[in-house]
Amino acid sequence: MCSYIIEKAAMVGTAKGPNSRWMKIDTANVYYDHPYEAQLDHALCVDFVCAADGGRERIAIEISRE
Repeated sequence: MCSYIIEKAAMVGTAKGPNSRWMKIDTANVYYDHPYEAQLDHALCVDFVCAADGGRERIAIEISRE
C-alpha cells in the first residue's frame, strides 16, 4: 500500500548526477510508493537533493522492499 509519507533526512555528501557530473547532496527524501521506472508493484524510493541549491536536480533510486 502506498504510504504517501515522505521522510526527510538531513545529510552531507555527493552523488553523480545528470551528465555524469558530481553534485552536492544535503537531503534524502524517503517514501514507499509506486515506482516510476523499476519493474515493481511498490518500491522504497529515495531522492537525494541539494535543498540549499533549490533542489532542482535529484538522484533517485527505487529499490525492492526486500
